[in-house]
Amino acid sequence: MLIGSLLGGIVIVAIVVLYVLYERKRPDQLILIEKKGKVTGWTHAFYPKYRCLSLPNTTRSVTTEVKTQARGKIDAVIKLTVTFYPDAEHIENLIHIGGWSPDALTRIEKELAGTIQGIAGEIIEPLDIAEMTREYIAKIMKTRLNSIAANMGIIITGVTIMSAEASDPKIAEAIKKTEVAHLQEEAEKTVQTSRIAQAEMKARADQAILNAEHDTAMKKLALRQVEEAESAILAKAALEQHVERRHLELKIEKAEVELLAQNPSLLLLSPQLTRLTEASQQLKNAETVVTLSNDFFSKLPQPLQQILSMLKTEKPVNE
Repeated sequence: MLIGSLLGGIVIVAIVVLYVLYERKRPDQLILIEKKGKVTGWTHAFYPKYRCLSLPNTTRSVTTEVKTQARGKIDAVIKLTVTFYPDAEHIENLIHIGGWSPDALTRIEKELAGTIQGIAGEIIEPLDIAEMTREYIAKIMKTRLNSIAANMGIIITGVTIMSAEASDPKIAEAIKKTEVAHLQEEAEKTVQTSRIAQAEMKARADQAILNAEHDTAMKKLALRQVEEAESAILAKAALEQHVERRHLELKIEKAEVELLAQNPSLLLLSPQLTRLTEASQQLKNAETVVTLSNDFFSKLPQPLQQILSMLKTEKPVNE
């Protein structure tokens, strides 16, 4: 029983000692430890408080006002804010500047404010007072600070220029008016450029429509020419067929005449003569009249002339 109580007491003492000597690391803390003269980050969940340095691992800001001179010795005032947080990879440089102290980041802020003063003066000095735009100063300032941030053991996250103007209110007002006029001029140029672009777009659209209409008209003309050419070909083919058919009919008629000339007895079988004879027989008191020119009659074969002469003189018998 005594041994159990003794062990329980030892455990309690050990827990108290650990609680006093060690502490749990928070996500917003940067725990540093020095080993063999080198500062490194503590990576375990619990750290020994007596050996480690705890720094806030959050974003901090430095707001400052820089009084400097622009080109021509014109006084200028720049108000700006720079945000940063500790750089774990170069934390040893931060300790070299801020010291092994919980106030290391406060000392870094003061060092950074002095650095900002010097860089701002270098940026503004070669500029004309009218050239001091916030965008330009912020861009150059961030580039310069990023180039030296690792040497200070920090990471620059942003540079904001609240104001950048001449110290003299009259000069500042004149610059503002100039900027307003410049902005109005730029706006007018933008509007004019937009109008010109719209006019050019409309002209291109109209030209495209005209080109499309012209192409359509040319295609219609080409189609009409094709149709006319096809119609001409069809008409020519029909005419050729008609001529060919006519030649064939003439050949047939010529062959019939030659056949009748060679065989006069077939003349009675001629359809024209048969119809003429039937018509003369069907009419009462009618006479069959065959009128032929002398030239044509003289060219007919002798048997045909005799038959035609008989038909000419024959009269139908009354019923």
